[in-house]
Amino acid sequence: MKAADFISPDVPAPLDSDSGFFALAKMQEQQLNHLPVVRGKHLIGLISDADLDALADLSLPLGHDAGSLGLAFVRENDHVFQAVKLAVELKLTVVPVVDDELAYQGSIRTGSLLQALAQHTAVMESGSIIVLEMNLQDFSLAEIARIIEADKARIMGCYVMKSPVAGRMLLTLKVNKSETQPIVASLERFNYQVVCVFGEPEHFAMLRERYDALMNYLKI
Repeated sequence: MKAADFISPDVPAPLDSDSGFFALAKMQEQQLNHLPVVRGKHLIGLISDADLDALADLSLPLGHDAGSLGLAFVRENDHVFQAVKLAVELKLTVVPVVDDELAYQGSIRTGSLLQALAQHTAVMESGSIIVLEMNLQDFSLAEIARIIEADKARIMGCYVMKSPVAGRMLLTLKVNKSETQPIVASLERFNYQVVCVFGEPEHFAMLRERYDALMNYLKI
């Protein structure tokens, strides 16, 4: 799950000697809003379509005012979630990847980051999704896993987020069974509050369809 494992080989990297016209053409060709700019082997910045729109003369080289380029990147050995965080924070369409010497290694398309999230959270695995709400001090994944495994099911992935209610949390579980009624009954018997359940036949099939449609749109 290192960032280097998700580099997209088709992302162009204009040189600082290339013109704004060249960068804009490459953005349009690849349907991207950002491109890395390199000098020699090193990343010197990230240019956006908004940056190009603001240029008075697109015939000038990109390095003409290199100080105006934003410098955003992850290192090749960073976890891919660091790239996800950067992409979300800065609303990037690509995330540059460098080595420890800032030598440019390539860029990750945001579509590849979606794939990484899907793989890591078991989104595309068959099964069901169960969402629990609980007090922070009551959270014990080991106990919850024991309850679920007693019903001959397994947790394939989980995600924790804050609840709108102070002092409480939401736990989203992906389990490998489509039939969730016995699992839900067991969890409620142990006083866990089940907020909602999404089963394979209806809800998860819909999620799979939407995911596939998104991947096709992003041309992954």
